[in-house]
Amino acid sequence: KLLPDLPSMFDGSFSKLPELLRNPLLICLYLFCFVVFTADYAAYSYIEPFMSKIGTISENQVTFILLLFGGAGLIGSYIFSHWNERSTTRLMLISTVLILAAMMLMLWAVSSIWLLSIVTVVWGTAMILLMLTIQSKVIEIDVNAQDMVMAMFSAIINLGIGMGALLGGYAVTYISLSSVGFVGAAIAALALIVMVYMVRRFPELSHNS
Repeated sequence: KLLPDLPSMFDGSFSKLPELLRNPLLICLYLFCFVVFTADYAAYSYIEPFMSKIGTISENQVTFILLLFGGAGLIGSYIFSHWNERSTTRLMLISTVLILAAMMLMLWAVSSIWLLSIVTVVWGTAMILLMLTIQSKVIEIDVNAQDMVMAMFSAIINLGIGMGALLGGYAVTYISLSSVGFVGAAIAALALIVMVYMVRRFPELSHNS
């Protein structure tokens, strides 16, 4: 036996699934998550050719930017660990706005490695921070069904990634490669609308905002 036992955090049966899917806040959080990841990957899926063909970014600089994006997640994780308990909803809202702004600025920033680095750090930080805050809210929906809500959460993320890559591909094919940032930003604007709706529709979402 190489691995320790990991007890399930799911207290119940799959008959609980319909009950979870009837929870309007959970459904809205899943919808928000789907739209956010669709927005993110509509742009991120094509970030490498965008940098090399639209900008003046060398191969080594492209690698640096991709590493920077991943490393920025550590900043997002740090912010989450220090501020989540006090202001989760506010962090979700701010992160969504920052993601939208970063994708809007992609075309402007791609002409400079320094500007693009700043945009990348903001984008990567906000994306990880947003994912963690959504996850924390999803788990709070039903602490006795965390396995199930997290499984669905992961599935929604994968669906969003796939849809984002698909829409980004359509943008590259039918508009231009330079448009992927704007397409991602437009979808992020939809996510922001969903976020504002949730804050107004569900007062409990803002209990620790």
